Parts: sequence; C-alpha cells; structure tokens
Amino acid sequence: AFGAAMGVLKMAHAFNKEAYIIIDMNALDKTVKKIIQLIKYEYVTFLDYFISPGHALDMLDRNDLLVMVDHHSFGQTMDERLPMRTRNVAIIDHHRKLSDSVEFAVMNHIEPYASSSVELVTEMLDLSSKKVLLNAFEATVMLSGIMVDTNNFMYRTGSRTFEACAILRNYGADTFKVKNILREGLAEIQQRSHLLSLAELVYNKFSVVEIPDTIKADRILLAKTADMLLDIDDTIAAFAIGALSNGDIGISARSLEGFNVQVVMEKFDGGGHLNNAGAQIAATTNDKVKNQLLEYLGEAVQEEKPMKVILIKDLRGKGKKGEVIDVAAGYGNFLLSNKTAIEATSENLSSIEADRLKKEDEERKTLEEMKILQGMVEKLPVKVFVKIGENGKLFGKINSKQISDQFKKQHNVAIDKRKIQVTNDINSLGSHTVNVKLHKNVVANLEVIVVE
Repeated sequence: AFGAAMGVLKMAHAFNKEAYIIIDMNALDKTVKKIIQLIKYEYVTFLDYFISPGHALDMLDRNDLLVMVDHHSFGQTMDERLPMRTRNVAIIDHHRKLSDSVEFAVMNHIEPYASSSVELVTEMLDLSSKKVLLNAFEATVMLSGIMVDTNNFMYRTGSRTFEACAILRNYGADTFKVKNILREGLAEIQQRSHLLSLAELVYNKFSVVEIPDTIKADRILLAKTADMLLDIDDTIAAFAIGALSNGDIGISARSLEGFNVQVVMEKFDGGGHLNNAGAQIAATTNDKVKNQLLEYLGEAVQEEKPMKVILIKDLRGKGKKGEVIDVAAGYGNFLLSNKTAIEATSENLSSIEADRLKKEDEERKTLEEMKILQGMVEKLPVKVFVKIGENGKLFGKINSKQISDQFKKQHNVAIDKRKIQVTNDINSLGSHTVNVKLHKNVVANLEVIVVE
C-alpha cells in the first residue's frame, strides 16, 4: 500500500496537482517504519507529503480526489469517514471485492490476478500522458512492495509483474536496498523457526500452525509463518492461526497454484486471492477456529474429484489448445478463472468437436489444393535471368525471392518465397531443382533454369 501510494503521489505531481499520502504514524509495521527512518535520514523533504487521517478529514472536500490503493472497502480504511467526504473516489487494488466495498467510486481499477497494487500503479505511470519522475529511492520502495506481495516472485507472478519490475529498475530501483528494507531481526527469525517446529501436516497436503497464546500474534507474523510453511515438502496450502491484540482470531493462508485458499477463507468471512488470503474471526478461540478449518479442509479433500476441462491455450506439461484434460477440481477452477481452459460441458464439447471437424475439412481441402498446385509447379519450369562476369560466373546467388517473383511473372501463380527451399547455392547457368514446401505433407520439385 505504501509503495503504491508513493507512485500515485508522483503521478499527481506530474500533473501539477497538490497531493498527500494519508498515513497513521502510530500504526505502522516494522518494514514501513524502516522506510520512514530512511526517509528521515536521506529524503527528508518527502515527509512534507504525509498527513494523518485526522488532518485528511479536515482538508478533504467534495471536489478533491481520494485514491484508495491496495484496499477498496470501508472496513480497511484508516477512517471510514474518509471516502464519504468527497464525491471523487478512485480505487486501485488487486484484492477480490469484499461485501463492504466502496460502491460509489468514480474509477474501479481492481484486478485480482495482478501481483500487487504496485504493479498496477507502475503500469499507470508508464502509460501516463505526462512524464512521471520517480527517484531511485521511490522506485526501490515500490519494488519492495511487489516482492512482498509475491513472496519474492513465488505467487501470482506473470509477465506483467516482471515488466513492472523492469520499469522500476529503469527508474533506479536498488535490489540491494530492497533486501535491506525487507531483512528481519534474529529474534523474529528464531520465533518463526520455533513456530515451524509446531507445524502439523493434515491430509498429507495442508500445513497448519496454531500460534501459542504465549506469543503475541499479529497479521504480519501470521502471514510470514504461512509463507514459511509452504516450504514443507508435499504442502499445497498452509495456514497460520493466532490470537490478535484486539481479541479476534486471525488466519493467514497461502497456497501453491493448484489450491484456492481464497474460497476457504471466505467461509470465515475473509477473503484475498487464490494463493494468498486471510480472515479475522471475533468471539472465538484458536482451537475452535482450527477445528473449523480442519472441517473445511476435509470437505475440500472430498470435493477434489478430477474434473474435465478444455484447454483454450497451450499449457506446458498438460496439453495443447483444444485438448480435453483431467485435473483436480482446485486446479481446474484455477484454469477456468485465468482463462486458460473452459468447462468440458456437453455444449462446449460439441462446439470443440464441430471446430475440430471444420478444421479437418479445411485441412483436407488445403491438402487437395496443394497436391493440385504441386502437379502444376512440377510441370512449369521457371527461368531466372542473370548477368554473368567475364569468367562466366554469376554476380551473386539466386535466392528464393527471385524465383518467387519470376514464377509469378511467367505463370501468374504466386508462391510464397518462404516455401521455396534453396538448400544448395545456385551460382551457375543451367537447370537446377529446388524444393517447394507447399504443405507439411506436400513438397514439389521446381525446375529453375538460370539463363544469361
């Protein structure tokens, strides 16, 4: 959120707009505190752009623009009154819509399959009609946001993610400074290592940790613990459960490509992404939440029967476009959601079969046409006229373009020069034979007569 806010601020400045980042200095996680310290030491003028939620409430009027980054609901704002103070709210987020989302936004740029809100903002900076000036520090903070949200490019990382990183790198983002920003203290690492020792493997595929009451849990600890649990062999999804300071029980969930933790968290009235989700449950205990989670995971295992899908894109290691494949239900839903496949319903199968038959018919007709063309080509030699030197040698060599042009000129039949295969150099007068690959199963022998 912080990195995305920095990007939006700089875009506003490019358009000569007065702009600020609303930030609660009393409610920062350790990583953002570290960034604030760097700003105080090296980029002190940036502090002028920070205002508190209370100050923002005093400043905002109906004509101002409030940009909500990395969140979209009233419950996630620092103060629920903020969106109500203006008629101009824009949302840039990558989380699935929640039930209390701000519905009156004038712009909703919500892409759940983007790696992070920073990725979306970086694309906007790159497409801006005015040049946005990011310095190396700002680009570094934004890059660290992408790395946090993707867990070092492990989750939801696509080509657009790396394109955004390349843009930030061009602005001077420093990967060594990113590492410094994201480093942790020894005590934190030791704590998570202890929690890792408490992990249970459920149904031979889910890793679950219940954080003891003796350890003060927060959303960051839960998230980092869940991330670490995914490194356990055979784990397809990981869950960390712990009591939060407000008395709620928090769950952080992570998964690999084939399992949808978002669906599981929604059963706890939470949400998030396919591979990265969470929930907070009031008036309950760790044990009750864990037992409920195990029940939901049991249901998921029962539902994980193979499902048939039709690939609408080539999928490496699985099949080619148009093929019907069997996959686990969770992975199948993932393929449907990212538009790599469609359900193998009777209607879709009929449509695919009709397309296949049509393609076969077109292929058969093309083959017949190419065989007719083969007979024509082999009966029609083509003359290529050249200049020769005093010693009788050609100036240069005959190429496929010359042959194609002359065949069209002499016989009024077009042959794609890319289909003419001049495998041996034609550098003398007389008759030569070249192959013309008209079709994968049809190759014609064309006589080329080189004349002075």
